[in-house]
Amino acid sequence: MKFVNPDLITPIYVKARNDMPWPEEEQAFYLLARDGLFFCRNSRFFQSCVPARKGPGELANQEAFLEIQYPKIPQPLLELAVGFFEQVKQRHGSEAALLLTWNYRVKQVRLLIPRQRCTVYQGYYSTYPAGVHYEMPAELPEDAFIFGDIHSHVDGPAYASVTDKDDEHHRPGLHIVVGRIAEEPPDFHIEATVDGMRFEVDPDHVLEGYSRRTAVSEKCLDPVEIVDLAASQNDRDKDVTVYTVKYPVKVEYRSGKKNQEIPSHKSRSKNGPDPS
Repeated sequence: MKFVNPDLITPIYVKARNDMPWPEEEQAFYLLARDGLFFCRNSRFFQSCVPARKGPGELANQEAFLEIQYPKIPQPLLELAVGFFEQVKQRHGSEAALLLTWNYRVKQVRLLIPRQRCTVYQGYYSTYPAGVHYEMPAELPEDAFIFGDIHSHVDGPAYASVTDKDDEHHRPGLHIVVGRIAEEPPDFHIEATVDGMRFEVDPDHVLEGYSRRTAVSEKCLDPVEIVDLAASQNDRDKDVTVYTVKYPVKVEYRSGKKNQEIPSHKSRSKNGPDPS
């Protein structure tokens, strides 16, 4: 199908069907298909169709952009998250992750601790965090959805690592990294992804603020299960400790109060617990 516009010198055809007739009458034209934009030619000795490096010069410029409208994360909730990361660091020396959820009914941001595996390398003198891998909860309340995540880099800087970018490539939403946990305040780095593209986000746009971390109850760490594994790397055996959060747990923030205990997340899974 030919796109008709008097401002175009080189015509554009839209391939809406596989059996679209080839435009024999055009010496050169653009073809927009599911696989992208192509530049095509009808020459005396050949016909060609190659990926276009850019669109027609007669068209206006367009740059990628993202205008965010995410709700701001309440300050007490962020301080609680940093407190959780610090206590995981103190106990295990590992990274950890939290999910950001939005509740339609009460219009509140909430935190969810997913089932996760946090790996560390046991060195001769200290423990080194290696990474964190978590599972998305199979079920959520009907009035809630996940719009992002927060994870820690322990004492490392806050930035989007290569692993982070790979993990988040097909996970649209807000991605917050907390680094330099030993410092107060810690470092924050925030990016948003959509359709595989990343955009850096000013923390002031999505964080209400931060003063000091809030210590969470030790009950928040009770669901963490420790498993020792043997790993071989560079022909040397090293111990890798894996921490698995058994069941999703949620953190709530209500009416300006800081909940220092994280209640168990209700699950309908047949294999999960039946929390009260």
